[in-house]
Amino acid sequence: MPAADHTARLIHTLALIPVAPEWTTAREVERRLLALGYAITLRTIERDLVALARRFPMRRTVVDQRSIQWSSMAGAASWITVPMPIGRAA
Repeated sequence: MPAADHTARLIHTLALIPVAPEWTTAREVERRLLALGYAITLRTIERDLVALARRFPMRRTVVDQRSIQWSSMAGAASWITVPMPIGRAA
């Protein structure tokens, strides 16, 4: 995967994470990224979310063994806005 696609995918992933108390799941992020044309697996998205949460104000709430909710921390500014969909870099 070209670096530009990887970077764009991560930016889109960040843009898909709502501010708490709203939340999303990796499966919902997968559905939306697939709709944007990214060839991505659920496991890769899960890894990306964990990595992004180390650097951005994101919260991971484990509901049960198979359900994790993701949100940006309550009170955090809307730190990224990306118009959907954006054009791919050539």
